[in-house]
Amino acid sequence: MNSVDFGGNVYGPIYLLFRVPLQVFLIGWAWIVAVRQPTQTMASRNSDHSQHH
Repeated sequence: MNSVDFGGNVYGPIYLLFRVPLQVFLIGWAWIVAVRQPTQTMASRNSDHSQHH
């Protein structure tokens, strides 16, 4: 109604060609660092478990 400027990017859609892949990379990196359990840890747990039996 009042033509409020929300501070859009000057480059428009071209900016998204850089931003979207960067965001996908950063989300994947954060998931690997914070969520995924290392496979070596799981392998060592399995071998420790089998040695106790």
